[in-house]
Amino acid sequence: VFPATGPITAAITTRLAYAEQSSALLIFKEGSTHFLSGEYPNWHIGTLHSNAGCAGPSLVQAVPDGSVIWYGAKTFWRMDTDGKVSDIGTPIQKRLSRINPTYAHMGISFVDYRVGEAVFVLPVDDQTEPNMQFIFDYRVQGWRLREDLKFNCAAVTPSSGVVIAGGTYDNKPNIYVYAVSYTHLRAH
Repeated sequence: VFPATGPITAAITTRLAYAEQSSALLIFKEGSTHFLSGEYPNWHIGTLHSNAGCAGPSLVQAVPDGSVIWYGAKTFWRMDTDGKVSDIGTPIQKRLSRINPTYAHMGISFVDYRVGEAVFVLPVDDQTEPNMQFIFDYRVQGWRLREDLKFNCAAVTPSSGVVIAGGTYDNKPNIYVYAVSYTHLRAH
């Protein structure tokens, strides 16, 4: 899809209000976002935004309000349920300038459904691994930041919504239950 805009960096399925079938595949490139909707042989393709790219495969999340949030092109983007894409990183632009662009594609993200937040963990300054949490409360449209827990990976358990994260806290690598406690779980 749109080879002139470069290789695919991420993809996610979502709903588009104006898509014929209402569901679509968002296809992210480094500097743009496209969509594919419909059914064979009547595919519909288009460009949602020509500058709102995604930095890496783990840096896009669909949230319960129907919007999609992602990091790319040195900011955070949000596509609302009408398919409108807007820059939501402006309030934290100074902090975003610290993200290490060489390693940003190594970032991770997840949605903490229990508290209504999309969490993006990205490497800042000279770090090569994700070490700063950019936390967007999609209910009130606000940001907060955390640097105390460095993540390598995270998974949301489907039945409970609990986030299990692997990373480092207080210079100790381990597995943690995010936003519940940082009690060390012993591997057997």
